[in-house]
Order: sequence, then structure tokens, then C-alpha cells
Amino acid sequence: MGRPPEGTVVAAIAAIAAIAGAVVGGAVTYLGNEQLQKHQIEQEASRQATSARAVVRLLMSEYYNDGNRLLNMIHTGAYNPYSYRERAFVSQIGEEDRKLLAGNLSERDWVEVSEASQAIEAVQADVEAHRGRGRLGAEEREVFELTRSLCNTAYTALAPIAEGKRAT
Repeated sequence: MGRPPEGTVVAAIAAIAAIAGAVVGGAVTYLGNEQLQKHQIEQEASRQATSARAVVRLLMSEYYNDGNRLLNMIHTGAYNPYSYRERAFVSQIGEEDRKLLAGNLSERDWVEVSEASQAIEAVQADVEAHRGRGRLGAEEREVFELTRSLCNTAYTALAPIAEGKRAT
């Protein structure tokens, strides 16, 4: 058996080198793309968690302020015209932010937030109906006390998330 011509050996070595280079290059590209994709997914998850935490903090602020306004009206036994004029019991948290929260809260926390939000909407309707004036009746006082309690419960449920102690 003879030796193959030198040109054939060089061509075979070049072909093997090209194939090996393509395989190595493809593997490096694949691993690099996989790492980039993983990094982008982690970045998006972090961004969403930060956004959810910000929405939680804004919502907590609303619950805190609404609870204090309710307490003031309960103690004075009268509607507060300022709350009516300023539409104090109207949430500034939009639909998209609520969807973000719904997807990031536990079922129990979402129920508490939802109940508080619905109760606050009922208070706003009551304040609107009375144009922010007049004395509170026994029924209104009871509704305001329940709503204040729901605000406190939702605030407490959201506090660990706002502080980053519990993943959203």
C-alpha cells in the first residue's frame, strides 16, 4: 500500500480542521447564546419583581392613607368634604399594574388586596352619594370600620413583599 499523494493529505487535514473548527465554533456560539438568553430571562424576572414591589409599595401607601381618612371620619362621625373633592378613595393603580400584582401575589394575598380594593370602591361610592357632607349613620360607620380593617389586613399582607422578604 502506498502513500497517498501529498496534496490529498493536505486537503484531508484542511477538511478535518474546517469541520472541527465549525463544530467548536457552533458549540461556542450555542453556549454563548444560551448564556445570553438565560441572562435576559433573569433580567426580565428581576425587572418584573422590582415593578411588582413598586406597585405593592404604592398600593400600601393608598391603603395607609385611606385607612387614616376612614379613621378620621369614624372618629368625627361625619363625611370629610376634602375626601370628596380630592376623590381620595380612588386608586391610582392601573389595570396593568393590578394584573402584574395578580400574577405575583399568593392567592391569599390577592384575595386580601381584592377585598380591600372592593371595599374602598364602595366607600368612594358612598362618599360620592353624600357629596362628602353630612353625618355618618350606623351602617356607614360599620362599613367604614370594616373597610379600614380590610385596608390594614391587605397592608400587613403586602409589607413583607415591599421589604423584599418574600418573593413576589
